[in-house]
Amino acid sequence: MRLVFIAVLSLVVGFFVYATDRIPETVYLLPDVLSLNSGGSLIFGKFGANLPTLIHVYAFTLMSYICLSSHRDAVITTCSFWFIIDSLLELCQQEVIASGIEAIVPDWFDSILVLENVAPYFVKGTFDPADIFSIAVGSISAYFTINIFKEEGI
Repeated sequence: MRLVFIAVLSLVVGFFVYATDRIPETVYLLPDVLSLNSGGSLIFGKFGANLPTLIHVYAFTLMSYICLSSHRDAVITTCSFWFIIDSLLELCQQEVIASGIEAIVPDWFDSILVLENVAPYFVKGTFDPADIFSIAVGSISAYFTINIFKEEGI
């Protein structure tokens, strides 16, 4: 249960980054009423630009591990899996790749919640090498967090 709590708490921090430091129109599925962005200074500063990427890989690795924990190699498998997934998502935000993805996304995606944002995620997203670094830090942090809890028998 402690890993679940840590994962959920991490996602709550990620939500606050979006709610406080991002313009509501740029955050998918964040209603204006939940936005705490006053247009002033950023609460998370420069770190807030890459923190959601770190948090995503960290929290999803912890949650995946919880689901797979009966498997012997679950730690390295989940850390590697989410590192690869998040890195690929970031790399696909490069203009050349993003425009190719936009061209192959079917029109019917526009009528389905979440899928409607597939093409815009890549096309409007910005590739940032610092996000790849934050993905690595999130994966490594999740690895150490899981191993600490395994050693404590939790």
